[in-house]
Amino acid sequence: MGDIKPDTIPLLTSASQYSDWVAKIKGVMLFTGCWGLVLNASPPEGEKAEDWKKKDNQAKGLIWMRTATNYHYLLETKEEEVDGIKKRIAVSYSAKDMWNVLKKEFGTPDTAEAIGLLMSFSNLPPMTDTRPLRDQLGTYITRIRDASNGGMHFTESQQAVFILMKLPLSYSTLSTSLTSSHPLKDWTVEWIQGKVLAEESLRSSTSQSVTRISKTKPKPSRPCDFCGSGTHHESTCWKKHPDQCPKRGGKGKGKGKEKEKDKGKGKDNSNNHAHTAAPAVNVLVAESSSNMHASFYSAAHAAGVRYTHWLMDSGASQHITFDINDFAEYKAYDTPIVFRTAASGEGSSVKALGEGLVRGETFIDGVKWSIDLPKVCYIPKVSSRLFSTGSIEKNGYSIFQGGQKMSIFDKLPSGAVTHGSMIKIEGRKILEGVFNPVNNLYDFVLEIKSGPHVHLSKTDYKTWHRRFGHA
Repeated sequence: MGDIKPDTIPLLTSASQYSDWVAKIKGVMLFTGCWGLVLNASPPEGEKAEDWKKKDNQAKGLIWMRTATNYHYLLETKEEEVDGIKKRIAVSYSAKDMWNVLKKEFGTPDTAEAIGLLMSFSNLPPMTDTRPLRDQLGTYITRIRDASNGGMHFTESQQAVFILMKLPLSYSTLSTSLTSSHPLKDWTVEWIQGKVLAEESLRSSTSQSVTRISKTKPKPSRPCDFCGSGTHHESTCWKKHPDQCPKRGGKGKGKGKEKEKDKGKGKDNSNNHAHTAAPAVNVLVAESSSNMHASFYSAAHAAGVRYTHWLMDSGASQHITFDINDFAEYKAYDTPIVFRTAASGEGSSVKALGEGLVRGETFIDGVKWSIDLPKVCYIPKVSSRLFSTGSIEKNGYSIFQGGQKMSIFDKLPSGAVTHGSMIKIEGRKILEGVFNPVNNLYDFVLEIKSGPHVHLSKTDYKTWHRRFGHA
């Protein structure tokens, strides 16, 4: 047997060390070329009977030597009932027969090993979003695959669920989206892995974009169209928007002409692009729905913040979210509205259960602004939040793409647009998306205060209409 000695295999004395005994003796049998005798009762095609017999005796001898003597009776006798009395009679076993007798007596190694592998997966802590999930998924997938192949026989969809259960808590929205939008029978481990990695890539690229924008204050490419100053954009011109001007009296070093009259010390430039400005509220106007109830839900949010990702989609007819917690104000439809969707397959459809107002904050040119998205449809069975650029254009807003960004302004270009003509961008920039190479779409991050405590607010239709900007 070369360098391997039989005493490297523990002596089988009890069921508690049967699993270890199996692992050791299997290794020796594989090394000596007689493991096939345990798996098959007859020689494979082409192998001589005498060679098979020799290997069988070798395997039997190994099993006999490494089984405690008080259990040898199991290997040379079998129990039969004669005249109503159970007796053990002598029998000549093959190596396969011996193996099966011990397996029956001490418990199946497959079960013990599979349970051990499943416990190994179960004891793994949840993945953490402080490390790349790409580096962590492999370990979890390998463990659950081993448990399934070892005898647990989990289906592909069950294995996918196990992986989903180990995702970080911050991915709970993704988990909810997947469970509500795809039948369990269609789940695979590879599909879950792809969805998780795509979400991680999306979060990474968006986070980097927001960080980059927030740390740098871009210089204006042209003078302010309202006052002519070259230090700021028209959107942050305090002369045009005096109600948005920050309170004076700080330690600014601006060289503006206006000075603080009450103290006479601090200098302030009313044209400066200031980060301390009170956030303006951009209301994207849309028509109110006439089939809404007379009352709506209002969400009083807690202090926590959730970062939600919105895809800017020209194909979407309305803004859409799958998470009821996104809404600041929400009302269910009397009757759900059915939408046909090509993405879900031929003849497929999803139901919008209601609509409402989503309120949050986003960065525009390094400044955080408040933004209201009215008429957002609640469709639980979609996988992404969609911002409808088509509905925005329909309401008189202009959209410009370039430099890896999509910007929305609250005015249309003046004059006729012809081939080769110069276009003057007018109005305030009210929203900006960043290009995502993963899905070739533009997206933006909306910070929404988390932990809504929904309560019913009695408000008539006219009040609802005014809140959408139709006072």
